[in-house]
Amino acid sequence: MHPLTQYLMYLKKLQQWGTFLSGSVLSQGLAALTGLLIVRWMTLEDYAVYTIATVVLGTITLLTKGGTHLGFAAIVGRTWPDRMQAASALDAALRQRRLISAVILPVIAPISVWLLVRNGAQVFVVATLLCLLLIYWFADMRTRLVDQILFFAGRASRTQALDTILAAIRLALVSGLHHLGMLGATAAVAAATSIALMRVPFIERWTLRETPFKRAIKNDAYFSEIRRVAVRQFPLEVFSSLQGQLIFLIIAWVGLPSQTAEFGALSRIAQLLLPVQAFIQAFAIPSFSRAKVHVGRRLCQWVAVALLPSAALLISSLIVPNAFLWLIGPQYSALKSELAICALGVAANGVGSIALQLIGHRGWNFWAWLQIPVTLIWCLVGLTTLDFRTITGVLWLQVGFAVGPLSALAGDILAAYARGEFRSTQPPLPTE
Repeated sequence: MHPLTQYLMYLKKLQQWGTFLSGSVLSQGLAALTGLLIVRWMTLEDYAVYTIATVVLGTITLLTKGGTHLGFAAIVGRTWPDRMQAASALDAALRQRRLISAVILPVIAPISVWLLVRNGAQVFVVATLLCLLLIYWFADMRTRLVDQILFFAGRASRTQALDTILAAIRLALVSGLHHLGMLGATAAVAAATSIALMRVPFIERWTLRETPFKRAIKNDAYFSEIRRVAVRQFPLEVFSSLQGQLIFLIIAWVGLPSQTAEFGALSRIAQLLLPVQAFIQAFAIPSFSRAKVHVGRRLCQWVAVALLPSAALLISSLIVPNAFLWLIGPQYSALKSELAICALGVAANGVGSIALQLIGHRGWNFWAWLQIPVTLIWCLVGLTTLDFRTITGVLWLQVGFAVGPLSALAGDILAAYARGEFRSTQPPLPTE
């Protein structure tokens, strides 16, 4: 390739990244602002219920999408830009996700009811929240896996513009509910569900422009491949969900609803890293899943992209904790040391999660199961040494959860190296 042509391609790529990041910062900034305002405006009791609802929502998304998403991305990364193959892969992925959802949702429902009731939710509130979460799942099924096609097609900026507009609408809805005196856990979840439904027609229309999805040919080989990846990943996803809910189970068992609110409020600082996560999803995963040369170097580069903002967040929480605590409200102003511990947990778990996503989307998740025994060992250590009657003990338990992903990451990288995955698969250039 001519050096000038290569230079122009790099400039175009940098322009795409810059456009996306500016939109992502705005979109995620609006989302973070909405979340912080919810923390400030809700009572501790309402925010405890809202925190449980968002955790349940995250669990549903993780369990029904995680492994399916990895298998789908691996196939599209291998076959792109063949649109018909991408449509067949998407059809197979959605069929697999519906199958998983049919098993998972009935199991999650009773656990959700118990957590909500333990945190003070009334029966009518519990029933309403479960209905809203089911509607949100329906909208997520129609968009969040489907939109990967747009990322592979180079339409990430369009998707980001839509998310920015929807984030602004959600901010306006939450602000309006607050000024009307109607902002509670149910109203906040209803606002989020409405935004998820608004996203559906746009993503579906844009996806149909990129792939002939409605004419997709059922491909049993793709379905089997996605199922194999999902089966490998599913025990890990279940364990990760239990791990995420363990903190709230401990608080519900030995703590107070106020501790649920405190943990949820401090965890809001993780939203400051959402632009990084969005960038990884839009650019790093499609790029790395297609990489055929310099695979090891590219992996290190993308992990470094995730590491730097996480390190900056941790250092900032140590230097200017009052700025972060001011954001989440005066009722949490005394939690300075707790903020630093939370930032450490967010940084460590965030970097480990992003690195695992990168290698998982190449189908390298053979050692993902290692997270289970390693995390169980940490849980045994934590349950016998930490004091869970205070929020500090719960936060340190969260920090230690990072050991599991980092162990699995090390195992998968070593295994990939042994298989020769880091060697170039491109044919050598002809010599004169």
